[in-house]
Amino acid sequence: MVYDAKDGYVLLFGGQGSGSKKTSIQLHDTWTFSSGTWTNITSSAGNPPPFSYGSSMAYDSEAGYVVLFGGMHTGIFSNQTWTFSGGSWQNITSAAGTPPPCRFDASMSDDPAAGYVLLFGGQGHEPSGCGAAKKHPIVVFDDTWEFASGKWTPLSPVESPPALWMASMGYDPATASLTLFGGVAAANFAMAETWYYVVSAGVGDWVNGSLATYPPARFSAMFAFDGADGYFVLFGGLSETFVHAPLLSDTWTFHGTTWTNLTSSPLPSPRTSMALAYDPNADFVLLFGGRGSSGVLGDTWKFAGNSWLELTPPSPPPARSGAVLAYDAADGYLVLFGGVTTSGVLLNDTWAYESGKTEWVELSPVTAPPPRVNASLAYDAEDRYLLLFGGNGTDGPLADTWKFVDDQWTRLTPVASPSARSSAGTTYDPTVGGVVLFGGEGASGPLGDTWAYSAGDWEELNPGGSGAPAARYGAGLSYDPSSGDDLLFGGWGLTGLQPGVWSYSDGQWDPLSTSHTPTPRVEAGFTFDSIDSVLLWVGGANASGLGKTLNCWTYSSANWVPSVAERGRVRSGRSVPDAV
Repeated sequence: MVYDAKDGYVLLFGGQGSGSKKTSIQLHDTWTFSSGTWTNITSSAGNPPPFSYGSSMAYDSEAGYVVLFGGMHTGIFSNQTWTFSGGSWQNITSAAGTPPPCRFDASMSDDPAAGYVLLFGGQGHEPSGCGAAKKHPIVVFDDTWEFASGKWTPLSPVESPPALWMASMGYDPATASLTLFGGVAAANFAMAETWYYVVSAGVGDWVNGSLATYPPARFSAMFAFDGADGYFVLFGGLSETFVHAPLLSDTWTFHGTTWTNLTSSPLPSPRTSMALAYDPNADFVLLFGGRGSSGVLGDTWKFAGNSWLELTPPSPPPARSGAVLAYDAADGYLVLFGGVTTSGVLLNDTWAYESGKTEWVELSPVTAPPPRVNASLAYDAEDRYLLLFGGNGTDGPLADTWKFVDDQWTRLTPVASPSARSSAGTTYDPTVGGVVLFGGEGASGPLGDTWAYSAGDWEELNPGGSGAPAARYGAGLSYDPSSGDDLLFGGWGLTGLQPGVWSYSDGQWDPLSTSHTPTPRVEAGFTFDSIDSVLLWVGGANASGLGKTLNCWTYSSANWVPSVAERGRVRSGRSVPDAV
């Protein structure tokens, strides 16, 4: 559907209609919308394009007609080019030069600043030809084409968005550039990047917006420029590619470089002892479960662009708290292990969350660590496996070390080892070349020693005491690439909740002076979000308990800031986070 400026109406063509459970209605009718009235002009519009869905359509302001390209019909990708002008369709495929390879769900928009219609991406076949979708390898394109004077021409921009299909794209007259958002990547997961196509001195190029705030990842969303208000409006779409994925119903505006959420974004309920980790493959933080005011939880959320989105995977793990979650770079998915149920049963099941499929899958390793809660888990990039240590088992604190790789657990037997403990802070530190572990709760109370695991063995880096953070458990520990240090915050010690932020580097702990520090808390989630370049601090319990909101903060450059979602609730007069 597109506005036909020369003919003065909105034009709608084709699509796939609803039918029975096993069939769908193939539509190739033509309608106009003008002065609030729909008119079916199929009988007078000449020979229309064949039935297709996922076609790309745009108004060519230079030529003064509507252009339709590609799509899929009868299971075959198309590269036909049609125009619509003066109420009639015309097939110009043979006269349009060498067209883009067959595809559907490409992004296409008129670019008056460039003087042509621009097409980007889509899903289809290699350039060898068009054919039945099941008989030829399907690819996702990252090519850029111009359509001008009735001819297709491939472009060679210096930069380009990744290969995408079903992305949203439109022209912004205020900036004289195209804006592209979202889409489905070649790895089959939704994206949340904002790109601009800018023409300078007659040459067009793509520019990555690299924006701090943006809508949750999505595809097949509605996106249009509102000329009266001077901004784009984005509505709905899908965030996940699995069958029965939830439909989105949020509304965002985009003004130049600023995304604004016009809807009230939901937040995960207040909780502690949740599983939280960053997925660098899909660029979002995943949260699962935890313990809330009404008991143990089993919900799944993702955080990206300072926004939360609840996921509804078809077969999630049972509800639990005190589980551990980490991204397994060798195997390419997030791994969840252990925890405790509402009835107090300790778990030792292993689950994988694969971003491309967006579903939880229970794994069946030959051997698994004994059941436990509040263990420590981190990916050892040097040794290329997940490292698990300790936790609370059926008989108290544990001191065993395990590795996970190729879907299998293996117990390790290092020469040295930290003492038995649970709820220790853990992170991978590339400057150390191994996993760093701090504190935890031992059989006699809080601990304050610092250890590193590298090349198959544990080494004590700092015994604790004078010059080190007070002994504690349930603290957050994360490596901060911007400073090259490990940052420690929160936890419970001999004197209660521990305040302040500590920095670890080269065997030395130092207290940091930070602004707007959240109130101390215990058993929160703490991880580095590399796409947003911030440390994310989520939930936990403070002196007043769980609180009325999730209490989600970000940390960057020695500055704490409540997340955009939290600040929105402050503006709307709802429950507020810690004072800033």
